[in-house]
Amino acid sequence: SLKVTDGWADTIKPDFVGYHHRGIYGNAYTGGFIPQAAFGVYVLGDTSFAVDKTSVENLKKLMLTYRLYCQKYSMPFGIRGRMPHASHQLKSQALSGFAIYASGLGLNDASMRPVFARLWDSGRVGFDCIFAGGRGKLFRGLGVLDMLEELNTGDITPEPDPEGFWFKPYGGLAIHRRDNWLAAVKGSSKYIWDYETGKKNENRYGQYLSGGMLTIFASGNPVSDIASGYNVNLGWDWYRLPGVTAVHFPIRAMDKPLDHRWFSDATFLGGASIDNRNGVFGMILDLPKFADKTSINLKARKSVFFADDLIVMLGTGISGGDGKHPVETTIFQSCLTGQNANAPLLNAQTLGDGSRAVDSAPSTTLVGPFGNGYYLPDAKGLKVFNGVQRSFKQDGRSESKGDYAI
Repeated sequence: SLKVTDGWADTIKPDFVGYHHRGIYGNAYTGGFIPQAAFGVYVLGDTSFAVDKTSVENLKKLMLTYRLYCQKYSMPFGIRGRMPHASHQLKSQALSGFAIYASGLGLNDASMRPVFARLWDSGRVGFDCIFAGGRGKLFRGLGVLDMLEELNTGDITPEPDPEGFWFKPYGGLAIHRRDNWLAAVKGSSKYIWDYETGKKNENRYGQYLSGGMLTIFASGNPVSDIASGYNVNLGWDWYRLPGVTAVHFPIRAMDKPLDHRWFSDATFLGGASIDNRNGVFGMILDLPKFADKTSINLKARKSVFFADDLIVMLGTGISGGDGKHPVETTIFQSCLTGQNANAPLLNAQTLGDGSRAVDSAPSTTLVGPFGNGYYLPDAKGLKVFNGVQRSFKQDGRSESKGDYAI
């Protein structure tokens, strides 16, 4: 179970992401697997049942990849499976696995101690990673407390925040990191499904989460999704995701799940890096129908280039729609809190729905409420919204609202 295996099985993949239900599962399942697998490796060590050294290394690489796409504990939305609100399994589940690897009382892997030191924060993490439930037998009790006491001496120099560009083909995921911030893009294809919902009112509106969504986690202490303006529990418009070209359907209460785990006919989805520093992501969007079987025949070619603190997003060949609702590409959607509540965007005419139209300018520049700057070479048709937005939480039942800039 710790061997690297290709295909759709629930295993560690060649790019060291974890799979469940034929797709990448960054939060619950991989996060719960890590401490259980590490505990198994630890318990069986120095016995006739000891785990093969290659498999021990495979698990370690899975863990290092897990911390790579979390900033600091938050992960991009498209890899959260059917739980789009659940983002912090690194600290609530997986971190005890890191302790087992790093501790001299455990596997005594010296290279994992700086990794643990960067992730460990007793004030913010607490002991959930020890006492949280889960499938299987987690490592609990005095043994892991002794490991934490040993590792919590302050003598270990934390690793620097990861920097570089990585593409994970089994996740359809591009990761770009610099100076304690993370940008990520998630796609889907003939081999990578779009999203997952569940019978228990889970992820009712996740249909576009793998449509080229761009997330930028760059605010907060520690940096997080919520502090960076991505709050799916407060008035979030699920059909206006940053970077995504989509038919903008209204958000309505939804009692039943729609079609999910859908693979498109488009095979083109990929990315490449230059010296693991900068890179490119590309996908062909091909959605003949929406998840409720409404015909939309939505097509687009999406390209994203990453170079240090510059991200260039291109969309060409956009076509389709249902003939009733607009086809839009969203630049950003920011939930406004604290000092960001009154951040200006740009001067434009206010429309009846609270949005503002921009004249057909050849170009425009604006700064979002969280400090990210945007340049549009052709601002024709651009609309900007500032105000209260009403929506539903991911369960399809609970109404929510929040102050937004879009």
